[in-house]
Amino acid sequence: MGDKLNRDQSIETRIYLKDFKELKEIYNSSKSWEEVIKSDVFYLNNDQGAEAFIDLVEEIFNTEVKTAKKLKELTKINNPIEIEEEKISLETIIENSSYSKYFRSLLYTLQEGGTYNDLLKLDPKEFNLPEDVWKKSFAKNQEDAILYAIALSFHVNEPGSLFIIPSLKYIAKEIKAPYSVLMNAYNLFK
Repeated sequence: MGDKLNRDQSIETRIYLKDFKELKEIYNSSKSWEEVIKSDVFYLNNDQGAEAFIDLVEEIFNTEVKTAKKLKELTKINNPIEIEEEKISLETIIENSSYSKYFRSLLYTLQEGGTYNDLLKLDPKEFNLPEDVWKKSFAKNQEDAILYAIALSFHVNEPGSLFIIPSLKYIAKEIKAPYSVLMNAYNLFK
């Protein structure tokens, strides 16, 4: 399937890798978690920046960080933290990080030739996402996240995409998804 459909490496993954490297450099030069979290790298790339931040904390302390309490304990950052006149809770940072990991896993699965069933098997709970509705502005649950991943992976969100990409029916067949799923993904951006 990889050769049949033209997909680029996830922009989200590239942003994450760049953010992780830059946040690590900030931490190594300042030894201040507050400097790291108040950096433009963290703030401007909300989800990927949060994921990179949490991964850096986990790397430095060689432990998992799944709760705001643990994050505060390790970094000594006050909750909520004020960044550019906006208060951001440590819980939001944890959820944004978890969402980013989950969403990038969806994208990776599709890039590696995964099917719709493979996407459904990626359980959000395994990524530390709450069972109820997520606080995200766009993907509020597993179904929404899968639709966005499909739309972004196959560029169905691009203007005029139906003229330059394979048909939605072809994509549905390739990822073994009901056609209605592709229609829902397409309709997200209308």
